[in-house]
Amino acid sequence: KNCQLTPVKHQLVKVATVTAIDSVSGVSSISVTATSSDPDSGTAPDDVPGDIVIDGGIVQLRAEGSALGTRRTYTITATASDPAGNTTTTRVSCIVPK
Repeated sequence: KNCQLTPVKHQLVKVATVTAIDSVSGVSSISVTATSSDPDSGTAPDDVPGDIVIDGGIVQLRAEGSALGTRRTYTITATASDPAGNTTTTRVSCIVPK
């Protein structure tokens, strides 16, 4: 499910807790990454660094827009694999409005 981060006040917001279940053979690995359409720092005078924090499947994103006044888009990608080599990948977006 996609999300919207508001209010835009430079705070970190918990947006997801990523888990995986395979009731047949179990989960051998899970990877969670996130990217941003804007750089981590340097976009505005009041910019706070550390826009993406991932810890143990918990994803936090900073509700911080661009100095250009454009919408910011974060993309979260989670990939899980089982011992048989089957993988599944899920992507969602989180938007910080203008």
